[in-house]
Amino acid sequence: MEDARREMICSLTRKLLKDFKGKPINSTMLENLYREKRYPKMISEIKNHMSIDCKLSVKCITSAPLPGYENTPAWIKLPRYFPAYKSPAQRNMKLTMFYYKAEMDSYYKFVMLISHELAHLFLSSVNHSLRGSEEATDICAIVLGFGRFYELGQTTFNSNGRTRLGYLSIDEIIYVLSIVEGENPTATPPSKKVNWFSKLFGNL
Repeated sequence: MEDARREMICSLTRKLLKDFKGKPINSTMLENLYREKRYPKMISEIKNHMSIDCKLSVKCITSAPLPGYENTPAWIKLPRYFPAYKSPAQRNMKLTMFYYKAEMDSYYKFVMLISHELAHLFLSSVNHSLRGSEEATDICAIVLGFGRFYELGQTTFNSNGRTRLGYLSIDEIIYVLSIVEGENPTATPPSKKVNWFSKLFGNL
């Protein structure tokens, strides 16, 4: 990892840790919902874990990719302006999340994708200064309790080979987790399995 990149990642992580504190979500509960194919309920639990107030409907796209979203596995159409956080106006907002059925083939990948999109929504809902940064959005999801899913979902294997998800390399995810673990003892520590994976494949 280049020094400038490391410094940026560190700065973003410490800024978000200063502003927000999170605990790991109940992975057993989420995995049971995944096995039961209760995907909207999974998304609702992640939304509640992040303390997102507005109303959110979910649409799974089973057809061919939508024009303009061919390379976007999941997305939420966010308004330009949000009412004040926790205000009645924000609670009554109605937004829609879209995701492709093909993205549900891996539990960890699916939760990582959904937590990233909901982190976008969370940062926008609180009008955070880092809401426009994709790296900060990934880090926000990790800070709010989804680090394990980033560890295990960032790299997946399919018929096209190895693919990398998100805006952080595996080494950067481990670095963020080391900072989060140092600041928040309740956070899930980086696993030895991912460190071994990183040494084997390097930055993907």
